[in-house]
Amino acid sequence: MFEANAFELPDMAKKIGIDLRNRYILGYAPTNQERDGKFHSVEVRVIPPRGLPKLKPHWRTGYYAPLD
Repeated sequence: MFEANAFELPDMAKKIGIDLRNRYILGYAPTNQERDGKFHSVEVRVIPPRGLPKLKPHWRTGYYAPLD
């Protein structure tokens, strides 16, 4: 939720649109299909293209495999 007066709405909507267009979601399917319940680490490396500002990636460091 954002608070704004009527004059700020167009600028705020534009900024929200830019932010949403610049988000990506990546999926991951492990090659190890073992159902061992153990923690499995995930490493993510981000190499930004030349000329882009610093990127701010966010990810989980791993996952627990299911037991069943």
